[in-house]
This record gives sequence, C-alpha cells and structure tokens, in this order.
Amino acid sequence: MENKLETAIRTGLRFVSAEHAALSLEDLWLIPMTEINSVAKKLHANLKEDADISFIEEAKPTKQRQADQLAFDIVKHIIEVRREESKAAKEKAVNAAKKARIRELLAKKDDESLENMSPEELRELHDSIPS
Repeated sequence: MENKLETAIRTGLRFVSAEHAALSLEDLWLIPMTEINSVAKKLHANLKEDADISFIEEAKPTKQRQADQLAFDIVKHIIEVRREESKAAKEKAVNAAKKARIRELLAKKDDESLENMSPEELRELHDSIPS
C-alpha cells in the first residue's frame, strides 16, 4: 500500500464524490464514511464499466483505468482502516464503561464494609489515618 500511497501523492490523485468535486488523499480520512462509500461505489462502477474483457488477448489497462484502480485500492484501504479504528474505539468505550461500573461497585462494597464495622473499629480506623 505504501507505494500506492506514494504514487497517489506524487501524481496529485484526486477523488470525486457527490458532495465534493475534488478530494485529496488527506480529505478521505476526514469525510463521513457514507461519503467515502459513495466514492468507492463510483470508482468500482468506473472499473466495471471500463473493463474491456478479452479471453484471447491480455487487455492493456488505460491510464484512466490505472488511475481508477489506484484510487479504488486506496479508498478500500482507508475504509478498512477507519472501520477498524471505529471498532477499536467502540470496544474501548465499552471497556471504560465496564471499569467505571466496577469502580462503583467496589466503592459500594467499601462503604458496606465500613458500615458493618463496630464503632470501636471505626474509631480505630479513623485514628490510624494520618491528618
């Protein structure tokens, strides 16, 4: 993927969406996933439309087809990375919520433990804590 990204940057490859006429490589990381999905669909349609299939000769890709294929590969990669990042962020949020709930329960158990102590034990504990 690194060579493809380098090629895209060096050639100033731009991506077209319904909302924007020309998106840079950097823009693909910032636009909503629905918009990047429409970019991928358009590129995929271009590739299918441009497919000159021959079963006896090897087709030579045009410059436009090569550019579309490069753009499509990059968009697919970015979608994959962003989906993984989103999945990881959701997992992190779930884990943070679980930890917060466990801290709440621990605090409640600590309170119960203190409430079950005798007045003498509480005084002793209180006096043992430095001021």
